Amino acid sequence: MVEKIVHQLPSDLEWMVMFRICSIKRFADKQTIIDMYFLNIDTDVDNYDFVILTSNGRFLYNHEKNLFTDGETLEDHIFNKGGLYDVYASKLVLFDLDLADSFATGDYPEYGKVVLYIQFKERVAIAKSVFTKAPNEKYYDFLQAVGIRYVSGEYINGEFLTTYENTLSKHISSGILADFSRTDNCNLFFFLHGNINSVLAEGILQAGKKRIQFERIQLADRLKDLAIKSMASQLKMEVLQPFGEPSFQMGDVVPKGFLYGALSQCLKDDTIVNEYRKSLEGDKLRGLWTFEKDDLETSIDSALVIMNLYDEEATSILKKFQDEETKAYLPQTDAILPKKGDMQYVPEKDHWCQPDISISALILSLMKRHNLEVEDELVDYVNENIEKRSGLYFTNPYFVDWLYAKGLSVSDPSGKIKKQLIESILSSVNSDFSLGTFDKVFSTACGIMALKELGCESSLIYALQLYVLNNYRNPKESQPIPFYSSLIMDTNKEGRKVDVNNKELAIYLYKDVHEMVYLSVVTLSLNIPTDNVTIDINKGLNDYVSINSPSRYSCSTIEDYLANYSLVNYV
Repeated sequence: MVEKIVHQLPSDLEWMVMFRICSIKRFADKQTIIDMYFLNIDTDVDNYDFVILTSNGRFLYNHEKNLFTDGETLEDHIFNKGGLYDVYASKLVLFDLDLADSFATGDYPEYGKVVLYIQFKERVAIAKSVFTKAPNEKYYDFLQAVGIRYVSGEYINGEFLTTYENTLSKHISSGILADFSRTDNCNLFFFLHGNINSVLAEGILQAGKKRIQFERIQLADRLKDLAIKSMASQLKMEVLQPFGEPSFQMGDVVPKGFLYGALSQCLKDDTIVNEYRKSLEGDKLRGLWTFEKDDLETSIDSALVIMNLYDEEATSILKKFQDEETKAYLPQTDAILPKKGDMQYVPEKDHWCQPDISISALILSLMKRHNLEVEDELVDYVNENIEKRSGLYFTNPYFVDWLYAKGLSVSDPSGKIKKQLIESILSSVNSDFSLGTFDKVFSTACGIMALKELGCESSLIYALQLYVLNNYRNPKESQPIPFYSSLIMDTNKEGRKVDVNNKELAIYLYKDVHEMVYLSVVTLSLNIPTDNVTIDINKGLNDYVSINSPSRYSCSTIEDYLANYSLVNYV
């Protein structure tokens, strides 16, 4: 059918794009189709098989009647001459046209003839284009703003055959948010042989900003619902035990702290924000916070809440966790004969009884924020531990970077160490503009927050935001595991354990089943303003990514990261 249409279209068309209507209906309703292609408002799309956009107007085609209809007047249209197929025949041999869901031809004098062939696979369009040479890939960082990803390219018989992947739901939603004002940009991208000029770049930039703004509203609603649920009943994390024992629920307070931080940014003075703050303040135990309500107040749990809540009195109480020698911060106080508020010391938790690098950095930032005393020893401790940055309870290197960056933001006035961390994070960006190898959306969102704390102004942050935007709803990426705990034990049991400095440690993982931490961090990362973002025309991904990216970011599993980059600093 497609080949038949192409034979009938006139050979002098500068460009043409056709869409199989039954395929488009899988992703858009009838009214959206009319709006998308600027058809006559009285068009009954059910009566046609194809929409055909051309340099000489827009048309509809009915296969049974072999009839073209003017898309604006709805009058029958007859082309006096055909021959378009013959103009592009040498390129068309690469495709079976009748299997195309969309097909396009174009001829721009500066670039030459181009053919575009698209097939829809589930909710993704696979687009293959025949260019005269490889595109320069400038601005490709931002194609994900409209749901497009460059997959590959190769020379075949002197022609450059490219493959792009287009997530149609994202592509169409960006069009809807722009009232389809930039529809022609989609075609122009291919007619320019995959090269993006300044007009297209600006269109892509604005499309991404619109989508981020819209998603912020959606996220605010989800956070509000979670807040209401968590005030009505305790929403706890799920603890995955190391040796196959049944999981159990634990940890309802710290996730509330993250949720409050994101909610207060989204809704400001909304009543629910004030109610939620009161609820969180009601969770205090002896002036601080616990991981599990009424359990044991700790520096780590309290600091994670305070960083979102702003509580000077609680911050000052954190001093009781300070190590006398280093002035760094212990996770909790402990004793063989504990008093109220102490952890019972047991050998299995021996490694818990020493300063935690990431929490020390976070508390340093909290002390500075409230103009409380900060010892030079603490500043030195934070600055000197950049290579050892880690945490006794954090599974994710970028989560650690975020907390550590908060400390650097006030401990490193020269900016030398901050610059080192910025370069480290940016050098680890993956080809899809994500960070990390596990819990990638969470990793990327935390990385964005770290870069923000460090004062980084790279436009690559915007590309990372687009990755989060496009993937945070993916079920494979949700419910990450941000926290862990470990016990030193000698056992022959098979399960989740790591060997660190000749000691075996059993690993307990804390899964964010209600997504309170996950959605909060996603929201915070997307709330970083994009109004002043401009695309740096001189930089692409290859200008950031380094073959010398720190190996801490390439660990394929949580256990690998904990054994080699976290627990090794404490055991």
